Amino acid sequence: MFDTQAIDNVDRYEIIRQNKDMFTTLYGEKSITDDKHPEKTFSDNWKKYGFQIDSDYYLFVEKIAFEQPYQATKVSNMDELLDILSLRPEYFGEEKEAGPFVYNNGDYVGTLKK
Repeated sequence: MFDTQAIDNVDRYEIIRQNKDMFTTLYGEKSITDDKHPEKTFSDNWKKYGFQIDSDYYLFVEKIAFEQPYQATKVSNMDELLDILSLRPEYFGEEKEAGPFVYNNGDYVGTLKK
């Protein structure tokens, strides 16, 4: 998924190289191993790599399309996150599909509904 050779050898990727575990944990490919509980995939990966946010903000991680990488957005509070979600109807698929999964510091909080 990543050009790890470029990350390791190209100067402009120095910041990524210094934080490679965090980068690949956030943006790397995720395998869904439990079809009944896919929401655990992120928190399990974060725990595996020791990734935790110790701050006064939330990190909203999303993957909008198969061919696009994961994206992370920093928000100040849950209201700000909900405002973002309410402006983006594409976060919600068909009626039977799960909505966005919400985590608080790697702990699953719930699945948002329309």
